[in-house]
Amino acid sequence: MALTAVVTNGFLGRLLPVLKKLDQDHETGPLTLAMLVPSSVDENFRSLVLASPALDKIGLLQATSRVLQILNDQLGKESHKIDTVSILRTNNSAVRLLSQSYDIPELGTAYQAMGLPAMSLGLDDPILFISKQAEPVAA
Repeated sequence: MALTAVVTNGFLGRLLPVLKKLDQDHETGPLTLAMLVPSSVDENFRSLVLASPALDKIGLLQATSRVLQILNDQLGKESHKIDTVSILRTNNSAVRLLSQSYDIPELGTAYQAMGLPAMSLGLDDPILFISKQAEPVAA
């Protein structure tokens, strides 16, 4: 499927190290999906969508709290540009479809995802940072 590299200056450039921190954090990583989608509320905001086996393991409430803590610590006032954080399970059909359709094995570049998989999920201009098959997490 079609991926186009996105310039990562500005907010995207500041978000990438935060995603790397989440990817390396023992409670949240390694990430299998990290994606920004336009907010349904306001075009100036984005929703952050994440998935990882570690997030599956700790549960939705603790996962969301940990991600928000890291976002606020690392981005400060800029964290308000993300109006929603969604944690999806790695076995979620959308996560599986994206990871099978868009192979982005490591964080480093932001890509705008185009094509049928993104469109079939109703995603308008999603920006993918990582999209890969989930690997089991050691207990």
